[in-house]
Amino acid sequence: MENIWYKVKNLKLDSSPERSSEEKHNTNSCKIENQQTAHESRCDLYYRCVYGVKVQKECPAGKLFNTQISNCDNSYNVDCNNRIHNNVNKLVVRSFDFYDPDETTTLDLSDQEVSVESGECPEKKDPYEPSALLPHEESCNHFYKCINGKKVLMKCPKPFQFNFKVSACDWPQNARCYNRKIDTTTVH
Repeated sequence: MENIWYKVKNLKLDSSPERSSEEKHNTNSCKIENQQTAHESRCDLYYRCVYGVKVQKECPAGKLFNTQISNCDNSYNVDCNNRIHNNVNKLVVRSFDFYDPDETTTLDLSDQEVSVESGECPEKKDPYEPSALLPHEESCNHFYKCINGKKVLMKCPKPFQFNFKVSACDWPQNARCYNRKIDTTTVH
């Protein structure tokens, strides 16, 4: 019988019905198409079954593989047991917060000690608590977003400036940023 070969992301798979005893015991084989299973030693990796072969995948930045739902999930929902992970310190920022006076959300920082001078991120007591936003030391257009206890430099889109009182990018007249410099370069 002639063997037929498929190429899937640089993997060559033999589709012939006869398998050797070595292939039957191959740890890279799987039976349920698209099934996702945990990696043996890394919490940020997992396997997806593709044409009978386990293909290693990596969870998106900040996510870990949750064995309870067989999918990548927020790190605070995942119990890695003895598996290690390197993914929670990778950062992906996809959006900005803007101040809209008609839809105000208040972030109560009264029980947290936020040191603007030292720029330290407050400790999060609740994983569902929003990330703290801190003003930049020198620039009205920049601010820091606290992610996993680390300051991440962010920039407000033109013409907005960071408004510390509402923890969002806001119109300059509302931000009232007078003691720091303002980026006046134009974007082409």
